[in-house]
Amino acid sequence: MSTKIIILDWSVTGLHPILKFRRSLDNLILNASGIFEASPASYPVMIEDPIITGRYAYDMSALTLNDGEYSYPVFDPASGVNIGTGEVYVYQNSFVILDIPVEEIVQSIQTLGGSNTMFPFISVQNISISEGSPVDFVSGDTKPLNFYLPSSWDISSKYVWLCIKRNKTDPDSAAIIDAVCNNVTSTEVTYTPTIAQTSVEGLYYGELCAFDDALGTVNPQTALEFVINFSQRVRDLP
Repeated sequence: MSTKIIILDWSVTGLHPILKFRRSLDNLILNASGIFEASPASYPVMIEDPIITGRYAYDMSALTLNDGEYSYPVFDPASGVNIGTGEVYVYQNSFVILDIPVEEIVQSIQTLGGSNTMFPFISVQNISISEGSPVDFVSGDTKPLNFYLPSSWDISSKYVWLCIKRNKTDPDSAAIIDAVCNNVTSTEVTYTPTIAQTSVEGLYYGELCAFDDALGTVNPQTALEFVINFSQRVRDLP
């Protein structure tokens, strides 16, 4: 059981704030019993700290949460006033809070390791991905995804499949992409997605897996894992 606590500091004491904890995957909201549903009749109530007055908390460590993004407003039920908002990412049933944009993280790492540091970057023509890298991808884009692998492992004779899912535990049938890659060299794999495949938003988890057969069943070997964030585009698609 991982520790997952929502905390709100407010200037007024003696409140009983309610938490509307929404799962972005399906827009369901957590009810007072710890179950996600469309229109809860009651919501979790945050408890005031007995020592630090004005600090309210809700402990959901006993709950198992899907990977992905969650957002929450906090309301004072007596006045109906919104007294706080927030959002968190969940990965492997733990809160992951990122206050630094991905672009700044990339810039910092490349400043330390040099401009040739193996880390994802966005180019005009395509998206480059290396081991364990988080990468941004605009929803609805069809730029090729280029995967770079260590030169010590030659996969040119393998059948390489790309699988991208919202949650790692989802079945393959729920994947937005589960397809064999055509352009495979000894150290590079390319897959060009369709608009239908990338017209999603939020964090997704991907794996590049090499097989000995075209059906993707014999001798599976994970070549690369990564996290990809599909962000909302500024301009609407025609």
